[in-house]
Amino acid sequence: MLIDLSCPAEVFRSTLPTREIPAVSLLMYNLSDRVIVSAEVTVRLMTGRGAETQRVVFRGRALNGRPHSTFPMNVPCGPESNARSAEVTIDKVWFSDNAVWRRDTGTSAEYTPNQLPVSRGLTNLKYVAGEMAVGYPSQQDGLWVCVCGRPNPDSEEICARCRQPKEMVFTRFSREAVEKQIAQRERQLDLSTRSVREDTARMQRIREAEFLKKQARNRQRIRLAILAALLPVLTAGMLGAGAPALRLWSATRAMEQQNWTGAAAVLRRLGNFPGAPAKLAECEEQIARNMAAAAETPEALEAASQALRALPASDELTALAEETDLRRGWLLLENGDPEGARAAAAALPGDDPRRTDLEDQCLFAEADSLLEGGEYEAARELFLTLQNMPEAAEKAAECVYIPAMALMREGKYDEAIAELNRIPNAKDSRSKIQECHYRKALLAENEGDLAAAAAEFLQAGDYPGAAEKTQETVFTLAEAAFAAGDLEEARKLYASLPGYTPAEQQNYECLCLLAQEALDAKDYDRAGELLSAVPEEYENSSPLRLRAAYGSGTAAAKKGDWEKAVSMLEAAGNYKDAADRLDQAIENLARQKLDGGDPEAARELIERIPDSKNYAKMLKEADYLSAVNAAENGGDPETCLELFQAMGSYADAETWVLRMYYAQAAQAEERGETLNAAALYTRAGEWNDAKEKAEALYDAYYGERADAAREAAAEGNYTLAATLLETLLRDDLPEKYKDLNTLYEDSLLNAGIQLFRDGRPYEAAAYFRMVGDTRKTSRWLNSVCYQIPGEWENRNGEVIAVFREDGHCEIAGEAFTFLVPDSFTVQTGPPEGGELTATHRISNLTKNRMTLRDLRKGHEQSWDLFRRETAEDDGEKDGN
Repeated sequence: MLIDLSCPAEVFRSTLPTREIPAVSLLMYNLSDRVIVSAEVTVRLMTGRGAETQRVVFRGRALNGRPHSTFPMNVPCGPESNARSAEVTIDKVWFSDNAVWRRDTGTSAEYTPNQLPVSRGLTNLKYVAGEMAVGYPSQQDGLWVCVCGRPNPDSEEICARCRQPKEMVFTRFSREAVEKQIAQRERQLDLSTRSVREDTARMQRIREAEFLKKQARNRQRIRLAILAALLPVLTAGMLGAGAPALRLWSATRAMEQQNWTGAAAVLRRLGNFPGAPAKLAECEEQIARNMAAAAETPEALEAASQALRALPASDELTALAEETDLRRGWLLLENGDPEGARAAAAALPGDDPRRTDLEDQCLFAEADSLLEGGEYEAARELFLTLQNMPEAAEKAAECVYIPAMALMREGKYDEAIAELNRIPNAKDSRSKIQECHYRKALLAENEGDLAAAAAEFLQAGDYPGAAEKTQETVFTLAEAAFAAGDLEEARKLYASLPGYTPAEQQNYECLCLLAQEALDAKDYDRAGELLSAVPEEYENSSPLRLRAAYGSGTAAAKKGDWEKAVSMLEAAGNYKDAADRLDQAIENLARQKLDGGDPEAARELIERIPDSKNYAKMLKEADYLSAVNAAENGGDPETCLELFQAMGSYADAETWVLRMYYAQAAQAEERGETLNAAALYTRAGEWNDAKEKAEALYDAYYGERADAAREAAAEGNYTLAATLLETLLRDDLPEKYKDLNTLYEDSLLNAGIQLFRDGRPYEAAAYFRMVGDTRKTSRWLNSVCYQIPGEWENRNGEVIAVFREDGHCEIAGEAFTFLVPDSFTVQTGPPEGGELTATHRISNLTKNRMTLRDLRKGHEQSWDLFRRETAEDDGEKDGN
């Protein structure tokens, strides 16, 4: 990752634009000791895959970036639905003293960010280093990266962002140091948990032991009652047995009365007398317990601890001895003897968290003592080692704060500022730093050094009275510089007083005068830059702006920088011949865009110069290039085809038409539209392998069935041939298959003729009617068999005959199957089918009239019939 370490500001956070807030919101941090009043940034909106969706260059004005503080800045930018991040580059920074910092790509340094992901490691680091921590410090080539994430040059010993010393950062916040502190903390927590469990178990054992002793005492009372009854006998026996038994008995009585000391004295004289050692051990344990319970002084507690540790070891007695030593340690600490307390704590196990707590308190007391004794650095070092004590951090800050206040009282303000910068967030350190600057400014003012006073008043920030004094001293210096003709210095000074109207007006005046000088020297860019800081409504600035823009535009045109020429000549308005020069610059820029392959930008420019003699030619070229770009970048072939067709023979438009047909054909082929694809390949002409592809697709569609149909027709199987060709699309047939329409109609006709001659005229009718050329079928469809189907009635309206095309009829109430083999005879047979005989004769047949005679009855049965009109016929007749 690249960074310009000389940049006086950095971006802390950026927020993407939304519909409610159409701007990238930036939170920036001033790393310098001067006030930032303006900044120019480049914002790039990026997708999740790293593609740039929008780029904006913007200069924010009237900023209030106080030294070593954050300040906001908004960059107008439309929302992008697919934007996932914003990359921000700071290009320029303007200070209140008119100084300008500009980015120099040659000073950029490469570094690897140390930011940790959200994890346990980051949580541990923040626990040790504070919430500002983002990753472990790292030493890289030519720079070091602080725990706060800020890269710093190797030459800097203090972090530019968090102001922490480099040595301390690498010593206390390295991975090894943090892990060591976290391990110690976890060990303390583990020991604390274990101590609670052990205390619970120990109390349980104590309660069980007390219960057992109580049972033992009850049994002892029972034995004593029995003994009282036998006392006379026992007395005589004891006198005979001797004094030891009597002493043992008296010691037991003393123990029952809890006279542990007296009982112990008697038992010690008994030595190893049976029962005496056990009772003596019990007495000594009780004496030690009583000593621990009654001890109120360190000496008494120490004696009790020694007594407990002298007894036979057990978990319970060891725990009691440790508690006694712990009480002694805390008592010694309260009495002002941390060394004694530390010695008492040493009697506890090294991993006991109670010992750690006591030792920390001893260190805290020792550090506090050093603090009260004025040994601030030694005290601070001790306080900083106590990471687990929140109050220790406050005390460590106090070790710096107190001597800093002493330095302030002595008038050593620079030293006081240096000290207070070590603890910028402690107490009122920031306001005290400002106070030091204010007092330094007053001293400089009294000595007549207004420049130094102004600088210090500015550093005093919002300290009471500082703003007014800054304004007063800076304005005085500016007026003196203006009077002396030092316009550059005066401008810087006036500009450092934003919001002060007299200074702002004088600043504008200086800028205009400097711009005039730049114009006289033909430094038009310099003049334009100066005037950009002057409001457009400021008097006398308008002519200067037009002159500067015209000069910059004409100079840029001479250099062939048409982008700048157009921009500047637009700003020049109607100054001299700026309008004519602007049209020429626009045309040249449009030509440059066309040559660079950007027809869209070129078209926008061309449409601004409709009066140009090259307008139509360039516009057509832009349209052609747009179509070519669309075609080459996967645009819709149909849309591109329309664009190229509209261009006629312009350039290679005709070739592109063929290419677009080819592209459409490929898409149709991919969709399985065989005939459509073949037709489109045909229209693609000689482009690429279009001819071969068209032929292959036509063969795939027509080939097999066409060959089968030709073969069937050749063999006289016309019905099969017609069936094979019936469902084929036969419009716009290719040359190779032009015969299929003729073959189809011939097959239909011949199939009909075959059926007709086989005595199946009504089956043949379906084939005849599908033949397009009716002249070929008229002789067949005019046959009598096709004229008589329908209903025929006599003059009285009675239906006498009904002939149907399915080969059935009804004559005078009789049902038959029928056939008309010639123009006069009707052959009939049984309705269910069978042999036909000539039974009726037709004479005098027209479209609507027929004479029918029954041959079976000679001339006796004859009908003069009329075709019965159907509803459809009636409608046609009515319509006529």
